[in-house]
Amino acid sequence: EGCASMSDTSGNLLFYTNGETVWNANNDTMPNGSGLLGSITSTQSALILPFPSHPDLYFIFTVCPQAGYVNGCSSLSYSVLDMSLDSGLGDIIDSTKNTFLFSPVTEKLTATQHANGQDYWVVAHEWDSNNFLAYLIDSSGVNITPVISSAGIINSGGYGMNLNAIGSLKFSIDGSLLGSCLQYHDSIF
Repeated sequence: EGCASMSDTSGNLLFYTNGETVWNANNDTMPNGSGLLGSITSTQSALILPFPSHPDLYFIFTVCPQAGYVNGCSSLSYSVLDMSLDSGLGDIIDSTKNTFLFSPVTEKLTATQHANGQDYWVVAHEWDSNNFLAYLIDSSGVNITPVISSAGIINSGGYGMNLNAIGSLKFSIDGSLLGSCLQYHDSIF
C-alpha cells in the first residue's frame, strides 16, 4: 500500500522503498536495505526526506500496520540512508536502522517543510488518542521530542482489529492545514 521514492534534481531515480525494503536505482536491494519496520500493508508505510545541509543523506520514516494488531509492531521509526555508500548506489547506515521514535502510532505519516524553508516537520498520529506528534527535522537530525497537539477524535477501535489505525494524513501545499482520514468513522472534524 504505502511506498516512497526519491529522485535527484534532474528527476533521475535514486532509490525507493515499500517500508520494509529499500531498492537502489538499479532495482537491487541495498546491502543493508531489508528489515525496515514499515509494512507493505500500512497506508503510509514510508516517508523519505532529505537530511537538511547533508546532500548525500536521507531519512526514511516508517510506521507499522494497524497500530500493532497485525505483527505486534506499533512504532514510528526512522533510518538514515547515505547515497555515498555502495559505490554511489546508497545504503542504510547500520547504526541508524529502525531508530525508535514513538509507540503506539497509527499508519498515518506525513511531512511538510518548515517555515524557514530548510527544515521539515514529520507528523504521525498516536494510537488510542487524539494526539498528533510533530517531529522537527533539521541539520542536526531528528529532534526526538515531539510537539504534541491534541485535536479531533480519538483514533481507536475498529471492530477489534485496530482498523481505525488505517487512514492517512495530508498537509495542504502551504503546510497550514492538516487532514486526517479514518478507515471506519463517519465523523468529519
